[in-house]
Amino acid sequence: MPFTFFLVLLVPLFGPWEEPGFRGLALSKLMKRRSVLVAGLIVGLIHVFWHLPLFFTGDIPAAEVVYVLAARVVSAWMVTGVGGAS
Repeated sequence: MPFTFFLVLLVPLFGPWEEPGFRGLALSKLMKRRSVLVAGLIVGLIHVFWHLPLFFTGDIPAAEVVYVLAARVVSAWMVTGVGGAS
């Protein structure tokens, strides 16, 4: 019973936070030596590379590569706008 509880309730709640946690860590490390734009693009490229198999299988349309890169740059600017990634 406890194992079922863990699988059904906890995994969906905490699994999706892996990517934002990684991106936040990577962004803070990258922005120590790079501009917001470059750091955001590097994190975006890592994100695209990690999901590359999904682009090839058609689960994610290839056109979304531009969206992913733009979203990572915008999120990097948002982080700096609130005083983060110092």
